[in-house]
Amino acid sequence: MGIARAPTGDIYLADMMFMKDKNQKSRMWKLVLKDGKVDKMVLVASGFNVANGLAIHGGYVYITESALEVDSHPLTSAVMRFKLDEENVTLKTPLTSDPHIVTTFKSLNEDWRFGADGIEFDSKGNLFVGLFGDGVIHKITFAADGSVKSNEPFARLPGTMINCDGMHRDADDNLYVADSAANAIRIIRPDGRVDTLFENEDVLDKRTGQLDQPCEALVRGNEIIVSNMDWPFPKFKNTKWQMPATLSIIKLNKADSK
Repeated sequence: MGIARAPTGDIYLADMMFMKDKNQKSRMWKLVLKDGKVDKMVLVASGFNVANGLAIHGGYVYITESALEVDSHPLTSAVMRFKLDEENVTLKTPLTSDPHIVTTFKSLNEDWRFGADGIEFDSKGNLFVGLFGDGVIHKITFAADGSVKSNEPFARLPGTMINCDGMHRDADDNLYVADSAANAIRIIRPDGRVDTLFENEDVLDKRTGQLDQPCEALVRGNEIIVSNMDWPFPKFKNTKWQMPATLSIIKLNKADSK
């Protein structure tokens, strides 16, 4: 699922095993790089239910646990935090008792039972987390000691932003969010406004470069690199699996960043 690069160059990745085994089998790994190549693969933590989005900030790796309590109604999800030098951590059972939990969320949508998903920091150190099923972005602020000061809904626009998958920001703190259900990329402005960067209907030919259930929207210079998950969920625009697997590129212009 999520991938993030540490200041050292090491790569962190979320290994989500939930669709194969729902008994806390998901993991987080670190690829240790040496001279630009992978030197070794290190287990950071095991025992997640749904290891999902990743972000690195201030000497920590933050990871979204999309189903902290699998059978809860409403669904409980969380953000967890690990020091960059932590390795071989076994999370507690039940997960709700693990000390790595930073903050939690409640999701009301029973159609898509995944909670905290996309995750990103802005330039001021505020954390933004998207609730996949509910289409809501939360803003989390921190006290000087690293504890959570506030966790509040920041952007919500029913009928425009259907759900929130992966997200990344630009230099002006605009968040680019993959709205998987709608085959769209949304822009969340620093004041909470929601704009649409690109949207298309169900894809008949993926070689056109159109979006096919986007799950990540990575900012790279003046373009957005979109990973298309193509994994049909009920009530999504995407209705069937199709080959080949694709990335899409959306070119940005000056108006997109305003």
